[in-house]
Amino acid sequence: MILLSDEQVDRWVQSRRRLILAGLTLLVCGLSLPNGWTIGVLTGYMLMSFGICLIPTSKWRSESGVWMYATMLVVFLAPCWFFFEYLSFQNLFLQEGGKLAFEFDWKRVRFLLDSLVSLSVLSLIVRFSVSLAIKNWHWTRRQKIYECGVRAGQRIRLKSKLEFHFGDLTEEIPEGTICRVLRGYSTAPGVIWLSHSDGRRLTWYDDPSFFEYFELVD
Repeated sequence: MILLSDEQVDRWVQSRRRLILAGLTLLVCGLSLPNGWTIGVLTGYMLMSFGICLIPTSKWRSESGVWMYATMLVVFLAPCWFFFEYLSFQNLFLQEGGKLAFEFDWKRVRFLLDSLVSLSVLSLIVRFSVSLAIKNWHWTRRQKIYECGVRAGQRIRLKSKLEFHFGDLTEEIPEGTICRVLRGYSTAPGVIWLSHSDGRRLTWYDDPSFFEYFELVD
């Protein structure tokens, strides 16, 4: 399956510190080894970048802009990978006159190993980003028309006084109060969201009984 499940997305988001640490360790070890033994630098860079980019995604179920951020993650990291891969390939395999060198030594072998591992990391980043973008949009999108037929933006009037709960407090809203219908959340099916004139939000059941207590103003 191409898309990750919600649980898999959560696991990767929660692993951001470990990814940063693993990437940083590979970078430090790779750059500190004696000349000729450096390996894993690009993989370390990808892992660390992935971990850093996961930091703002902890609220992907509730923040609507995360899907755009997930798209930017791929737009940023994919070109970086291709750029560094091209530079390394050009340095190791292209000879004077544009001829390719087919002899394999340790430098070229380690480049290929690092390229394959970092490519697998990039493919995971792409898969994660696509999954996150689709799921974030699904969790945070708002519906405009409710099941009972009322539409976001319409004004409604209470037919009789009703009690609403605001946290731990219960308040009586008088008859004739005007409210405005808000867009609904896909994560809260069966609930109509209303805006009180003082800015507070009210909720009611999204079923035909809605019109027993409310009437349309416009």
